[in-house]
Amino acid sequence: GTITPAMRNKALQSSKIVCTYDVLHHITDLPERVLIVDEAHNLINHHGFRAKVLQRVVERFDIAEQTILLSGTPPQHLIKYLDFHFARITRLKNNMVVVRAVEADKDSPRALITQTATEIIRNHEAGKISFVFYNNTKALELLKEVLVSSGHYQPDEIDIITRAHVDSGESQVINEITTYQKIKSNVRLVLTSCIIAEGVNIQNTNIGAVYMVNNRSIDNFRQFIARFRSVERLDVVSIRPPEKAVESSFKSLVSNDIETLSKTAKVQLEGLQREIDLHRHLYDDLEAEFYDDIQPDYNYQSNRTTEFIYSDDSGTPRMDVLKIVRVALERVEQEMDNIFFYTQLDRYPNITFTTDVTSTTDTTEMLDCVEAVEAKEKDIRKEKEAELKAVLLSTPGVAVGAYVIGLQKAGNRGQLQRVT
Repeated sequence: GTITPAMRNKALQSSKIVCTYDVLHHITDLPERVLIVDEAHNLINHHGFRAKVLQRVVERFDIAEQTILLSGTPPQHLIKYLDFHFARITRLKNNMVVVRAVEADKDSPRALITQTATEIIRNHEAGKISFVFYNNTKALELLKEVLVSSGHYQPDEIDIITRAHVDSGESQVINEITTYQKIKSNVRLVLTSCIIAEGVNIQNTNIGAVYMVNNRSIDNFRQFIARFRSVERLDVVSIRPPEKAVESSFKSLVSNDIETLSKTAKVQLEGLQREIDLHRHLYDDLEAEFYDDIQPDYNYQSNRTTEFIYSDDSGTPRMDVLKIVRVALERVEQEMDNIFFYTQLDRYPNITFTTDVTSTTDTTEMLDCVEAVEAKEKDIRKEKEAELKAVLLSTPGVAVGAYVIGLQKAGNRGQLQRVT
């Protein structure tokens, strides 16, 4: 965020400061304060797209007088790695979550969407609002088109909540949830990515089935089902790809992987430090005084595809503990089979599993509909491509601009398809 000196000085004069992760580094008197980091699981879950911000947060753990991490799904491997004490606080009352496990025919977006559409139609209840959680924007758009074209829903009865749809103003429900904590419109099906997996409450009591599609994260699963605070029982349909054979490497414990990656990071850190020391020796005593202001001409970090170190704001090399834990957990999420996933969920007392087996549900009708929608969209894309091609070939200046933009997006010529 944008912080002015006046805003910062006013905050520093207060006994309590509430701020986002992004501006924590502006608080200069942390040694005199207790730092409480809420939603601490995001230190791991959000590392992929806001690493710099989260690294700054972790750097301040040892600066503060005391640091406390809060989370409904605590990142226990990170807690152990950082040598934090762990205290479990149990709610006296939780809603009951009943999970029905369903396997799609194949491990593909088409198969998962076909199975999901079939389950939605099969379980439809009048007056209920159902939710689909799937981290795939294109697949959610396809699902909406399939349900509308099949005649089971009207367009205004389905709302899509993804970053793209929220930023473009296309989502109506997101405003209702954030403003009223309730869906007040006539929407009966919400298709969402992880954008509302945390930080919001949905107080509707008329919640139907919740469909968790191809979810690989136990934390995301638990965070999302916790959004529904006013229902005593939540029925969840977990739709995953067919069961698979687990790789032998999967047996390796996460803690072992973290230890191995930490050793790798230490080697990388020592290598970078040696390179910095060698680089310093290239300057005489007078130049050395200004060394920190000189842009280094070595490129240690970008030469390595798997990097577990980074330089902080002062240029000091550090181990990226968040990335180390994140990479170890990602391997588990990618390689785990269905049995392991559900076994992990079964550890929580408010989550139970139904014995209703429906993996053999006939999906023929929805598969035909999915294929018809995909064929229609393919024809539309071909028409648009033909129109664009005509414009490019008839307007040389536009063609050159498009070529340059294409190169920028592709990153290299080998990935850019030639228009002929």
